[in-house]
Amino acid sequence: MLFAAALFTLLGALFLYLVAPQQKLLQQTCAPWTGWAGLLMTGVSLVFLLQVFGAATAVFVQLTVLMLLWSTVPVWVAYQRTGRASDD
Repeated sequence: MLFAAALFTLLGALFLYLVAPQQKLLQQTCAPWTGWAGLLMTGVSLVFLLQVFGAATAVFVQLTVLMLLWSTVPVWVAYQRTGRASDD
């Protein structure tokens, strides 16, 4: 259950990030259905987390993982782009 929750949280966070207009991972933003799919995946991951943890802990864990992913993806993308530019 915990692995499925982590996977759905990761994919949901990535999909929600990709639908944002300021995202830097792709050249253009994704279709609006991507945001709905990301929201659905985070909801499913919350259901999985609720089976493992209590309600407050499950929400805390999910929000912590989402914030971690949304904070590290832009930094990782910026690092990858500057790393490639200096390699050339």
